Amino acid sequence: MSYEAVDYSSPEVFVDYVMSFYSNRPDSVYPELDFAEDEVYKALATRLTRKKYAETPFDGDSVDREIVRDIVLEARMDLFRKGLL
Repeated sequence: MSYEAVDYSSPEVFVDYVMSFYSNRPDSVYPELDFAEDEVYKALATRLTRKKYAETPFDGDSVDREIVRDIVLEARMDLFRKGLL
């Protein structure tokens, strides 16, 4: 049996990887979070540009997935506090 490495550093592949955990897809690990792709792309852009994460290289791994998850949840909380969600 052989395995091919997946390049999770590609934005499209990484977003699909995140969605496999946090979307409402039938096979998602945490469908109750119901992430939308646009939320994940915005959070990925934040992850790649925010100084807070500058010392953590982007590898497209579980660390990055969880950082992006937290950014999406923070953004939702901000919208909730403003009465927009």
